Amino acid sequence: AFFNLNTHTHYTFHQSLGFKTNQNKNTPTFGFQDIELDDELTKGLSKNQIKKLKKKKYNEIMKKQKTSTIVQKEAQKEHTYEAPNQDELKKAQLVRVHDLKNRIGKNSLCKIQGWVAQVRSHSKKFGFLDCRTRDGTVQVLIEGSLARYMLPLLTKESAVEIYFRVVQEHSNQLEVVATHIHMVHQAPDNYPINADSNVHHLMENGHLHVRSGLQRASTMKARSRILRGFREAFDKLDYTEITPPSLVSTECEGGSTLFELNDYFNHEKPVYLTQSSQLYLETAIPALGNVYCIHPSFRAEKSLTRRHLSEYTHVEAELPWISFEELLDQLETLIRGVTTSFSSADKELMRSISSNFDLRLQQIETPFLRKTYSECIDILRENGVKKEDGSLIEYGDDIPDALERQLL
Repeated sequence: AFFNLNTHTHYTFHQSLGFKTNQNKNTPTFGFQDIELDDELTKGLSKNQIKKLKKKKYNEIMKKQKTSTIVQKEAQKEHTYEAPNQDELKKAQLVRVHDLKNRIGKNSLCKIQGWVAQVRSHSKKFGFLDCRTRDGTVQVLIEGSLARYMLPLLTKESAVEIYFRVVQEHSNQLEVVATHIHMVHQAPDNYPINADSNVHHLMENGHLHVRSGLQRASTMKARSRILRGFREAFDKLDYTEITPPSLVSTECEGGSTLFELNDYFNHEKPVYLTQSSQLYLETAIPALGNVYCIHPSFRAEKSLTRRHLSEYTHVEAELPWISFEELLDQLETLIRGVTTSFSSADKELMRSISSNFDLRLQQIETPFLRKTYSECIDILRENGVKKEDGSLIEYGDDIPDALERQLL
């Protein structure tokens, strides 16, 4: 049986003929015309081409549902799989991924909880399941009557509890042998992300892409580690963290890129989303000394480059009674502290982002090489490095990003 999420109509397959029948006489029968296709797939296609695509998708759904129903009935008819006693399942110990290696050679009943990341069925009685848990992915071997009963039911992103006794290791990879699988929730068999999904489609389905995109999940973990590193480094330097507001009534760096919210507040005085918390930090330093914040900032710049974001996480700090050289010392200590904290935290995480990322971080040493503005201008002029207009940089000019990279 299956459930159509669009019409909320429940359908079954006729036992003898194998055709679907509608259990609700007052609702329409599900057909290929009810199939919904992504706009990206139908763009530029004729009505006949769209109709063929819908029929193809409909036939795939019906074939899989029919196969699933037949397998379930055969399993029930032949009594090929019997679930363990519920009292026994309640005694199973919940195990974390990093503790699985300690379970090798032991025979006590354990369980892991997670989501179906991938299913590989090699036959009716043998297959593998990749279960993504809260702290890692585990390969699960499913065999025998359990495989015959469960493999047709396991859809991508279904929530499952997997019971096992045996943990084994193959090619430096841990694997558990399932004795029972409890389907907490079966996900619809129409997961919208696959290898052919373009960037726009992935962004539109970002809430699901974070599950299937290892790079994106790793980036979010890395971001968390880096923010933790900033807080640890600031704490060692005796800074105080403050939480400034996001709604402000003053401009920080000019009003041309501010998000204005007057339509909501209806105040005589303008209200904006903050561009920077600099002014609030400056008001706190006479009372608290060195202060910092990690806070969202907003800039209404209509640009699609990676250097122009409408919203970003802003790390800002203010220090009173400090010389320029002391400020540079503080910056070097902060950067070194953050990179050291991150590079020593999780090697696997860094390798999932970049194969040599950790090596670059470990090479950061203090003190940094320091050059004055005049020395930088001299280096660029002596090496003939030119600006975008083809001219050499002059004293008094700002050093653009491209020329800064040339200096490095």
